[in-house]
This record gives sequence, C-alpha cells and structure tokens, in this order.
Amino acid sequence: MKKYYFFLAVFIVFSQISIAQTSETFVLKPGEDLFEKHFSDVFIYPEFKFGKVFYTNGDSAGGRMNYNRFLEAFEFIDNKWDTLVLSPEENIKYFNIGGDIFYYNKPDYLSYKSGSSFCKLAVKQSVKLKDVKKIGAFGISSSTSKIESLDQLRAEQTHQLVANEEIVFSNEAVYYFGNDQNIFLPASKKNILKLYPSKKKEIETYFANHNIDFRNGNHLSDLLNFIEQSK
Repeated sequence: MKKYYFFLAVFIVFSQISIAQTSETFVLKPGEDLFEKHFSDVFIYPEFKFGKVFYTNGDSAGGRMNYNRFLEAFEFIDNKWDTLVLSPEENIKYFNIGGDIFYYNKPDYLSYKSGSSFCKLAVKQSVKLKDVKKIGAFGISSSTSKIESLDQLRAEQTHQLVANEEIVFSNEAVYYFGNDQNIFLPASKKNILKLYPSKKKEIETYFANHNIDFRNGNHLSDLLNFIEQSK
C-alpha cells in the first residue's frame, strides 16, 4: 500500500459550518501515520463493530463497521479481511452499530444523540486540517501560511497517511436538529423554527427565557424536550 505525504501547498480553507460547532485539536508529528497514531481520533469506535445498514426499500446488510471521521465515511471489513469504504447511496436510510443510530443526511452521516421520533438531536463528526507547522532550528515549530487541502487525500481512501511536517488537526462536531420526517438541519434558531413552524410561538417564548448555546448538547436536548412536551 502506498503512503501519501502531506506537502506544503495550495492554501488554508477556513470552514464556517454552523454556530453549533465544537472542536478539539491533536497533532501529527513528522514520520507518524495518522491512522496508526491517532486511531481513536479518526474512528468513532476503538475497533470495528458488527452493524447493519438499512435501506429505504426495506433491504439491509450487515458486517463489521466503523465510522472514519477523516474520510467522513463508513468503512467495513469484507470476507477477505480487507477494509473498504462504503460508497454513499441515495437509498441508505440509517446505520445501527451496537444500538447506535447514524442517519444518512446526504452527503453527511449524523449520529443520533437524544430525542424522540418527533424531534431528534444528532451530530456530524469530522476531522479537519487546521495548521501545518514548519520545523525550524533547534526543532522549534512555527505555523505556516499555506496548507494542502485534504479533499484529494480523502479521495484516495488510504490507511497510510504519513506526515513530513508537524500537522494540527481538529476533531469537530456539528449539531443537527431532525424532525419526524428525518429532515435534519444544522442547529440554529432559524432552523428549529423551520422544522417546527406550528410551534413558533412556544419556541420564541422558550428562547426569550433561555440563553441557548448551540454548541452545548445539553442545551439543545432541553430545547427538544420542551418541543416534545408541547405537542
């Protein structure tokens, strides 16, 4: 298997997905392999677990799976013990891995966190490239102004990504609200009103009496519990 190296090129792309975004950083040092050194940062589970994917036509398929935050895709182990990336399909409905539910919200996979069939809280998890630190004299690192985009590296779907610079990644989470039709939108006041227009008065009252942090899962769960109880 070929090794792909991160080179200093192209430019930084700053992502502003949603105000409901949280992040933690980790560092890949020169010579380290991303998937070997930071398996727990890249994958949701510490090992591949048995799960099933369910389709809108009623079909399902099972196998040992894991979600790769770097590739933003599910991977599975086939009968030859090769690790493959599951191609996204229009008719994927959701995944069940050890009781954990992941909804397919094209093009994203969202992990169910709390709620009911009427109102759900889910989260998109991903690994983003934040910075490349140039190693200078005496081994002191300093940030550079350019970074390579990871889109091409993700497309390679390889499990050997070795750094030749000190690279800073962030493990990011973006919260989503979902309704009884499994329509998911990034967590915000505008979107909760869009999902539940009949509850506009109640929701506006709730916001008037509560300071909601859209990066706080407990705050969002409390909001959805309120909407559920006001049915």
